[in-house]
Amino acid sequence: MKVELVTAEPVTPECPRDVQRPIMLQGWHDLASVHWAYNPEVVQRLLPKGVQVDTCNGSAWVGLIPFHMRRIRLPGWPSFGNWSTFPETNVRTYVVAPDGRRAVWFFSLDISVLLPALVARVTYGLPYCMASMLSIHPG
Repeated sequence: MKVELVTAEPVTPECPRDVQRPIMLQGWHDLASVHWAYNPEVVQRLLPKGVQVDTCNGSAWVGLIPFHMRRIRLPGWPSFGNWSTFPETNVRTYVVAPDGRRAVWFFSLDISVLLPALVARVTYGLPYCMASMLSIHPG
């Protein structure tokens, strides 16, 4: 079987595209970014056809990103009270889309509030799941 590799857009210090208008506003607080290097072939098997694992120094990278989401809201709207602040954990890797754009592929997006998880799954097709999480802020 022959695999056609996509030419990825170059990595530059500038953003390759301007955001025309945001679809959502949110604050990420108390974030940790922990990554592990993996054999790219192992990670590639977990991705859908047409999505290519991105590599750095010959490795694929899988990240565990826990943080506290605050004040999630639509542009021009107030936040949604208790539904807009919660802990979240992402498990992700970095990919090249079929059109060559670099992107993030989420294996899971776990949050502790059911309604935002359902809205994100239905509206954006993201793999949000309800999870039991607690964010503790010492003294």
